[in-house]
Amino acid sequence: MPAINLLPTDLSPKSSIAKASQIIKNASIVGLVLVIVSAVGIIAFLVITSFQIRNSNIQQDQLKAGIKSLEQTEQRLVLTKDRLKYASEVLGKETAVGAIEDLDLLFSTLPEEVEIREAQVAAAKTEISIVAKSSSGLTKTLASLLATDYYENIKLTSFAFNINAGYIVSVSLSK
Repeated sequence: MPAINLLPTDLSPKSSIAKASQIIKNASIVGLVLVIVSAVGIIAFLVITSFQIRNSNIQQDQLKAGIKSLEQTEQRLVLTKDRLKYASEVLGKETAVGAIEDLDLLFSTLPEEVEIREAQVAAAKTEISIVAKSSSGLTKTLASLLATDYYENIKLTSFAFNINAGYIVSVSLSK
């Protein structure tokens, strides 16, 4: 339907101004729609980004907790590994348990007038120092020492006599 204009023609706008007005009106509507769509897009982007940041923070906290537990596990593993290394070193060394048992059997055969002054026990070699108040006690001690089959080498390292103490003898025994 054609537009009816009841205004006098001298008061009506020029056709070029009316066309420009219509173009500006259409452009402003399109611009307003673009602004609204852009605003909705920006708001949606901010909401989605905030959810992603929140999820990333939650994952980061979970990973930190996992790393802390793994650090404790790693520390325990390193300590256990270190202890195993030292345990294998200790278990690999020779012990003097057998030498002490042999020495204990030897001491049980000593006469009463003989006393042990000093004993140094190692896995391969044992050194003892004894004091005998009489020559018969010394003889019995040396005889029992030579009669045992515990030691391969028996070496007399020192022999002394003191009027107050008696015979002081040091012997080195090795297997």
